Amino acid sequence: MKSLPKWSIGLIVILITLLVILSVGNFANKSQIFARGTLQVAKDLEDLAKGIRTVFIVVYDEESQMPMPYAAIKEQISEDPKGQFIDFVLTKDNMQLMNPNNHKIPNRIRIKARLDRNGLGGMDQPGDLTGAKEHVAVGSEGVLITIDKLIEAS
Repeated sequence: MKSLPKWSIGLIVILITLLVILSVGNFANKSQIFARGTLQVAKDLEDLAKGIRTVFIVVYDEESQMPMPYAAIKEQISEDPKGQFIDFVLTKDNMQLMNPNNHKIPNRIRIKARLDRNGLGGMDQPGDLTGAKEHVAVGSEGVLITIDKLIEAS
């Protein structure tokens, strides 16, 4: 039986290495970033924000007629929110999708942030503080959302 020439063994090793690199690259795809930015509290609401430790960041598809959010994320904060208090990155991996069967990624989103007094989520409740940013292109960076509204009892 004849042995293979040395150059063919080298070629086989190179081909196998390339296949391994391509396979690993496919499994290591990064999750798409919907938006990256910072939350801040308006100066006149900083006293009302004292003691709140839960932030909900909710993403809405601006093109959808449905009032239900596209996705949301819950963050815990360790100290009273003051000024710029948290940086966020919204991806499909760290958000809870409200309809996981909807694989359509929106083009433009509205992002709403809520300092949630009771930490339970759901609808805005009296005492919660909110702010929003509209017309955000998916993939945007440097998004600044100012929490500037107090939800009052009706």
